[in-house]
Amino acid sequence: MKTVVLFSGGLDSTVLMHTLAGELYPVFCDYGQPHLEAEYAAAERIWPSKLIVIELPQLTMPGRIGKASVVPGRNLLMVAAAAAYALSIGASRVVSGVNATDHDVYADCLPEFNTNLDRLLYSTYGVRYVAPFENTTKAEIVALGRECGAPIADSWSCYNGGDEPCGECSACHARAEALA
Repeated sequence: MKTVVLFSGGLDSTVLMHTLAGELYPVFCDYGQPHLEAEYAAAERIWPSKLIVIELPQLTMPGRIGKASVVPGRNLLMVAAAAAYALSIGASRVVSGVNATDHDVYADCLPEFNTNLDRLLYSTYGVRYVAPFENTTKAEIVALGRECGAPIADSWSCYNGGDEPCGECSACHARAEALA
């Protein structure tokens, strides 16, 4: 089965890529994120073959909830772009690594969002949208990654650019808690 995978080179998508079977087409989305270079370098390091880059409109992080940066509509745009790509190559599904750890902050990671988006894409285009980790915590994803041998150490989770993770942003905190 041809599957388009939203692949950021982050912890969740790295584990996801290593748990899927079939013909995988990883899609990396450039939306003007401050951590673009570090994230893309991780994605290339982890899955260099067939990595497709999709450029989206530049999105900003206008809101903060606690320590988390919120980019409204980011997942919606990424899934829509990945679905269009899936149609162009004859893939039947789009898969992303959104997970339960993000439910409290990101509305487009909630199971209801995923269910409704799947329903819309399938009824309109015949493409399924699957979020297999939607009820899985980041700690559980780390455990799964360790079991399947995913290169977690090569992944990038920091929302800030640079050569080293900042250790201060919400993504760094979530990663550290999950790895503990």
